[in-house]
Amino acid sequence: YFPISFQTHCKITIEPEDDYLYYHINAHLYPPGTRVEPFDLESWLMKDEVVEAKDLLASWSEGKPLVDMSSAPKNEFHLKSGEEATILDATGAGMVRGLRIKLPSGLTPHELEHVRENLWLFAHFDEDEPRDASIRAPIGPMFLDYGQERKPGSLLIGADSNGEYYCFFPMPHHRRVTMRMVNRTILPLTISAQVLHEPKEEIDQDMLRFRATWHIETPFGPDHRDYDGLACRLLNLDGLNNVEFLYAFGAGHFVGCSFVMDVRDAPTDRALCEGDEMYFIDDDPRLTMYG
Repeated sequence: YFPISFQTHCKITIEPEDDYLYYHINAHLYPPGTRVEPFDLESWLMKDEVVEAKDLLASWSEGKPLVDMSSAPKNEFHLKSGEEATILDATGAGMVRGLRIKLPSGLTPHELEHVRENLWLFAHFDEDEPRDASIRAPIGPMFLDYGQERKPGSLLIGADSNGEYYCFFPMPHHRRVTMRMVNRTILPLTISAQVLHEPKEEIDQDMLRFRATWHIETPFGPDHRDYDGLACRLLNLDGLNNVEFLYAFGAGHFVGCSFVMDVRDAPTDRALCEGDEMYFIDDDPRLTMYG
């Protein structure tokens, strides 16, 4: 992901040509008359924000988390099947800076899979309706964990080397925040949780709320068999039969998506995973991304 600015023209080529060469290039075109700084690698690498990002990534690669959670209390919750526990309930303005959750040890692989899919995290910010929580997801998908042998991790969300889940997305609120875990498994669970919450005098009115929801879908669309490679050359330009990840109105910032596809019953061993991601932004063709 390397931004290359251009003022009048940009051309990218790949040699030699190959029908099965996979690539993904996005370009953001500014309104006519916009002036941009010509790209220069040496000066670009010396920019303060680039140097800061390099230092941050270097620290993270060495095992230092993005947010220091040492000041946050660590609490243990014992949940029987069907029970829930409130891990944060605060009134007034504030910001959730960090969240860490540790699952119980000693679970079998089948039990762990069951817990990942049926221990749920809920969070409500300000005027959320009771049935429409801002965070509503099973603990595994919420933290990118679908049972991979090496648990995924990123700067802002994932699992550390000990398998403990973390989330460092800032979560602002004006009047109240509540977070709770709901045990929808058939097992009694002992869960450890840390929440780093910072009370504030006030929060900017235009600061966006954090939202994370989960759903599962079994699509039965048109025939997507490969047909000797012909299916790989079919163009999908309108997204009519796509599986929908997000459909939102209003101002916002899409920060990411985690998903898993089960192709065990697919007509070929890779047909489902040959799908492309498509973004339709503000009904503006210049902001539509397809790759």
